[in-house]
Amino acid sequence: TLIRAGLHRARGLVACLSSDTDNLFICLSARDLKPDLTIVARAYEEETLDKLYRAGATHVVSPNVSGAIRMASVLVRPSVVSFLDIATRSSDLALRMEQAAIPAHSPLAGRSLAEARIPQETGLIVIAMRKGGSGPEGRFVFNPGADTRLEPDDELIVLGRLEQIQQLRLHLET
Repeated sequence: TLIRAGLHRARGLVACLSSDTDNLFICLSARDLKPDLTIVARAYEEETLDKLYRAGATHVVSPNVSGAIRMASVLVRPSVVSFLDIATRSSDLALRMEQAAIPAHSPLAGRSLAEARIPQETGLIVIAMRKGGSGPEGRFVFNPGADTRLEPDDELIVLGRLEQIQQLRLHLET
C-alpha cells in the first residue's frame, strides 16, 4: 500500500491510524523502504512513544500528552497561550510563525544577524535559530543576539505576516 501510494516520491509520511500497533508497523515498513523519509507518527499510549522512535519515526506526537500540557499551560500562563493561538492559528490575523533555512549560496551566509538586517528589511521578529539545520545535530538558540552568525543550513524561526515572510525568502536569496 505504501508503494502504491507513492512512498518513493514522498518527502514525508504521517502515520496516524487508530492503533499504536498499526502506526508502529507503518513506521517500520516506511523506514525500511525509504531510509531518508521524514516520518511523523501519532502515539495514543505514552509507552509507545519510545517504540515509535525506535521503529523509525522522526517525530512522535501524543495527543494525550500535548493536550495535558496545553490544559496546564492555559491555567498557569493564559496570556501566553492566547498569544500563541493568535500568532499561529488565527484566521482573522495575519501573523505567522515560520521557519526559513539559510541556503548555502545566500549572500547572508557568514554574516551576523545585525549585518543581515532582517527586522529592518522585512519587519519580521527573529524568535530563534536552529544552528546546524533541522536534523538531530541542530540546536536551538532562543532570542539570538545581533552578533549571532548565519551559516548555511541554519534555520530562522520568525514571527510576522505572510508578505514579510515572503520578503525574507527573497532577502535570503539576493
